[in-house]
Amino acid sequence: MTHQLQTSPPTPRTIGTTRVLSTLFPGVIGLYGVYQGIQQALLPAQVASIDPTNKVAVVALTALVSSVAGTVALPLGGALSDRTRGRLGRRTPWLLVSAVLTAVACVLMARATTVPLLAVSIGFVWFFANIYQSTIYAVIPDRVPVRLRGTASSVVGLGLPLGILASVNVVTRTGQFWGYAVLGIFLVLATVVFVVVAPEAPVRTPELRTSEPRRSVPARIAGFFTGFRHRDFTLVFLSRLFFFLGFFAVIDYVFYIVSDYVGPENTPFSGVNDAVAAVASINTISQVVAIVAFGWLADRLDRRKVVVALSAVAMAAAFVSPIIARDWAGLLVYAVLGGAATGVYFAVDIAIMSLVLPSRADEGRDLALLALATSVPAATAPLVAAGVFGLTGSYTWVLVLGAAAAAVGAAFMFGVRSVK
Repeated sequence: MTHQLQTSPPTPRTIGTTRVLSTLFPGVIGLYGVYQGIQQALLPAQVASIDPTNKVAVVALTALVSSVAGTVALPLGGALSDRTRGRLGRRTPWLLVSAVLTAVACVLMARATTVPLLAVSIGFVWFFANIYQSTIYAVIPDRVPVRLRGTASSVVGLGLPLGILASVNVVTRTGQFWGYAVLGIFLVLATVVFVVVAPEAPVRTPELRTSEPRRSVPARIAGFFTGFRHRDFTLVFLSRLFFFLGFFAVIDYVFYIVSDYVGPENTPFSGVNDAVAAVASINTISQVVAIVAFGWLADRLDRRKVVVALSAVAMAAAFVSPIIARDWAGLLVYAVLGGAATGVYFAVDIAIMSLVLPSRADEGRDLALLALATSVPAATAPLVAAGVFGLTGSYTWVLVLGAAAAAVGAAFMFGVRSVK
């Protein structure tokens, strides 16, 4: 038993873990549905209708605004819920408030008819959705026993592909307004079900934090990042940062890797769209299978660090495969191995994060800081990859960048000592 494991909050678990996770799951699907339904379907169509001439630049602008909003909101939401007390618990008030405000912001975004309004509204959506994300992630160390953290991580990880499938299929069959509205309404309803069916225990002031002396503003800011004083916390952050740097550097350019690097003529399909759709489908299926299998397996074997580190190694190998075989075979290996590696990582990643939190009083804040290692690469990796391509003129080096970053992420994870 590590020191971090011993610091898990001694909250009475009158609600069974099965009920907590089964009712938490729709909320996770709803959260990723908001992200992916907007990014993959609603936003591109809305931008094309507002400013078709400058649509690429407008999408880049909205990506920048949403990234900044998310980077601010993630640790803020975790810190606020850590310090909340009352008969509803720490997380419940923020889940309810952020779900409702996310839904309202979605409706405002649906009504945006100019680029400035669209940029402002997506900032609000991402701000409140990231507060929701940091709060719902914190439920796992709060209410799930250590022996089931891998299973809990799988529940969250499975929410991503299912959220994509559900949201994209729904919003592409509705108009713009109802597409946004359905995403927001589902998130609110799923949250209400969770807090009603699996209510959180009340939290009294003396339970988690005694009174602290007043500190200066610089000291408070420095204190916000005290988690990085702990070796394993920092290593997990760096591991996630490099893994997702590699992931987003490649995933955002798969379409061009298929069309311009491999070429549709070197696949069994007649067009680029068909080939890309096949790669995405195979990747998603492989990902879902791995999430379901490996979260449970990591719990049974009690080997979470090794599983995550090896999945990063597998991701590096997946990125190398189209370099070795610049044809459908290389793409197929990438789709299967890359999907499985991502699924394994998602299945166990949050469990690892929950086991290196240095302070039980600040678990929400510190978990959100670790989550920044996903949002920051999501915003910067495409720019880095574009710079590499601009210098080299070849997607080979973009794939090399992805493989190298994933390998570095694996090395940092192998360095963690407090988790097997």
